[in-house]
Amino acid sequence: MGASQYKYVPNQSMQIWCPHEFDLSGAAIQVPIFYNYDLPAIFGNISDDVQCIIKDWIIVYTEASSADAGVSLEIGYNGDPDYFGASTSETSKAQFYTKRIVNTSLSNDRVYKSNGKIITAYCAGGKIGTGNVRIGITLSFNYKDYKSYTP
Repeated sequence: MGASQYKYVPNQSMQIWCPHEFDLSGAAIQVPIFYNYDLPAIFGNISDDVQCIIKDWIIVYTEASSADAGVSLEIGYNGDPDYFGASTSETSKAQFYTKRIVNTSLSNDRVYKSNGKIITAYCAGGKIGTGNVRIGITLSFNYKDYKSYTP
């Protein structure tokens, strides 16, 4: 992925958005967001082990959602789509409503360079009714404020 794909945010973090918008009522789909082996090429060899952590992930409703039951949205790896976290899409949300899932709510937050996996966004699909979302993640290089920090 080229540097032009990344949006830098304050505090040594970068925000990456899934290139795909999810139709909550469509078929289940898992989409790549970031290949973690790319970290050294972008930021230099910070460490051979932990490169960064996922500070949070963001769900933006690009189309208002219906009042029908929600579906699972997940951030993880190919083959383990909820490795970092999962959330159920919300009902009756207005267009551009945003939900932020913070670091302390994640199952895991460390992103390793060495495992060479692709971080993905997953939508279970099958919702009755309307709703589209876009998912983003914030990667942070300032570990000390987060649960996974080890001195």
